[in-house]
Amino acid sequence: STQSTGPNRKTMTMASLADVQPFEPSGDAVKKGVSTDGTKNWREYADGTRIQEDPDGTKHYAYPANHTHGMKQFSVLSNGTAMVVYTDGRRLQKCENGTMLEVHPNGVKIQTNPDGVTIENRVDGSILQTHAHTGVTVEIFPDGRRVQINPSTGVEHHLYPDGRDVQVHPDGSRIEHNPDGTSRQITADGQEVKLKEVGEEHDSTNGSTSKVFSPVVANAEEPDTAAVQAEADAAKELRRQAEADEAAKAALQKDLEEAQRRKEDEEMRQQAEQAKLAREEEERRKKQEEAARKEAAAAENHTDEPAPAPAPAPAPAPAPAPAPAQPLKRTMSFMGMKKKLIEAGVDKSRVNHCLGKYELEKLAEESGIEF
Repeated sequence: STQSTGPNRKTMTMASLADVQPFEPSGDAVKKGVSTDGTKNWREYADGTRIQEDPDGTKHYAYPANHTHGMKQFSVLSNGTAMVVYTDGRRLQKCENGTMLEVHPNGVKIQTNPDGVTIENRVDGSILQTHAHTGVTVEIFPDGRRVQINPSTGVEHHLYPDGRDVQVHPDGSRIEHNPDGTSRQITADGQEVKLKEVGEEHDSTNGSTSKVFSPVVANAEEPDTAAVQAEADAAKELRRQAEADEAAKAALQKDLEEAQRRKEDEEMRQQAEQAKLAREEEERRKKQEEAARKEAAAAENHTDEPAPAPAPAPAPAPAPAPAPAQPLKRTMSFMGMKKKLIEAGVDKSRVNHCLGKYELEKLAEESGIEF
């Protein structure tokens, strides 16, 4: 069967990243500091906002959870990539090449390419592509079936994994091309009509040539060969777009993995800095306590001065040196977590749909796997 599916299954949309800007706090910073390696400057404001600037020009905004704008973090990398994380779990990312990625808490991912093509990856494994300039949609199902709909003509083009190619027209008629080379037209009332060859379609990308058919109806005018050729061109464009989409998806995945690696490195650096600050604070506290004890002892000796001075007490044993800081335990990397889940038998497509360690941890918990 050739059921019509239309483009109206798109689940949600999100504001363009071009319309989202980091929230700049008002007033002067209440705290300022420099990272332990002396390369990163940070400022903290009265509302809890913290802004950090890296040597390469990367800028990070971290916001308190109770802020009204709903943003948790906003980062602008030196290469132009921008990322926004919201308190409700939504994420936006705009890559250097202009590609936009929207990730929703329910797992839906929407990619918008610079040419206006939108690709929505759904949790059921289906994909919906929408061409902004023409309105043409291509829906790809988990079983490999593809459905292209041209809103200007109303024609649906169905490509099946077994090689069948079916064109469904607005009047209900359809043209079927089978893998064995046979073709037929089924009218809206169910009658079969013979077809004749009216031309050829040549694919310059692989050098292949396919025949273009048109129905032969007795006592009827010649079919519009231009319209038939236009549909053949549409089929060719569908195949070309499928190849381009695969290449774009691979490039996007590479960008996301690089951004995740940088995020993990930054988290490790922040943990190391916090541990060092804690050690320094502990050392200051001990020094202050020791000074207070010495001052109290001196005051007591001054009060008892008329009495013979007792033999000086032995100097207190020096305080034991603080135990060496334990090295931070580096958690499993993003790629390592993906590899472990796949080796444990988790469906590879579900693993690849995870863009962060949080999603991988949730998937591991669901599958009963521990890292």
